Amino acid sequence: MFVQDFIEIPRPIETVLDRVTTARWLHGQAVPGRVAVGTPRRRDTAVLVPFTFDVDDAGVTATLNGDLELRPLPDGGTHVSVSASYPRPSSLALDYDVTRQIAVAVRGMLRALHAALVSGGTLV
Repeated sequence: MFVQDFIEIPRPIETVLDRVTTARWLHGQAVPGRVAVGTPRRRDTAVLVPFTFDVDDAGVTATLNGDLELRPLPDGGTHVSVSASYPRPSSLALDYDVTRQIAVAVRGMLRALHAALVSGGTLV
């Protein structure tokens, strides 16, 4: 299964990249799982940061593998997008529930990053 999401953060790309690569953005945040990041690589004006997100939320467990893509915005902010995949659940009955929980977890991960950079750790 494939999941995509994005968020815009009103901070320069280098500030966002520093926070993402040190994983300090998750400390004290309500993220349903564990995130590990790899070595960033540059592609044109974008920076790709590989990650693994082990989701464990409300009985749903899954491991997402993908990239966080950071792109500078004209106003000096950063567009952060997630592109990741995870194995399809074995039960079709659980497919919708798992997909929904994964989407909620990914959105929570992005909101945690936004909160860590914009509001000092408080979700906005």
